[in-house]
Amino acid sequence: MQILVNRQDNTYSLYDSVSFALIRQRGLAEALTTPFHFEQEGFVQLLPLNT
Repeated sequence: MQILVNRQDNTYSLYDSVSFALIRQRGLAEALTTPFHFEQEGFVQLLPLNT
């Protein structure tokens, strides 16, 4: 929930915020996803929108 409070300028969903927290908790740096929010949070996006 802290991510949602700290990033009020972004339109992160609760699902995205929980995903960010879990990815960080597990020490990962990559996400198998397309939403650009993950790149905004510093993760490597493994499914880019433009292929």
